[in-house]
Amino acid sequence: IKLAFKNKNSLGKDGNLRQRPGNCLRLRFGTINVVTLRNKLEEVVEMMKRRRINIMGISETKWKGSGSREVGEGYRIWWSGGEIGRRNGVVMDKKMTSRVMKVDVVSERIIKVTVRMEGEIMDIIQVYAPQTGCTDDEKREFEEDLERHVKEERTIIIG
Repeated sequence: IKLAFKNKNSLGKDGNLRQRPGNCLRLRFGTINVVTLRNKLEEVVEMMKRRRINIMGISETKWKGSGSREVGEGYRIWWSGGEIGRRNGVVMDKKMTSRVMKVDVVSERIIKVTVRMEGEIMDIIQVYAPQTGCTDDEKREFEEDLERHVKEERTIIIG
């Protein structure tokens, strides 16, 4: 994804206001269902390096609770999970980890990472949506949780 940011104004040598184009930033996103993350985290990071992925959404980590830890060489994982297996997370490279402002564990199916990008705020939401065998109530609850956390602008949903 190529993100373009707002134009910036500056004064020219003649004292007139000039508009400069905003910065552009290229980000690569990926998602993977790991079925279990045990002994696979290093493999995920290696794949991110090979494919130059900045942000990787991960489903079915099988990790309980929620937390964060450094993976190595500046990579970091944030995860959320409950007791029954709907656990997911986000891995970011060094470039993105330094931009993280806040991480919200919305539910065991949704994790939201807020980052500062060129002076603007952007949300990256990793989801693990209910599958076919889930009840209508579970699906409705997931949709309501997601809708509550999506802003109109600068939100990227992966999963």
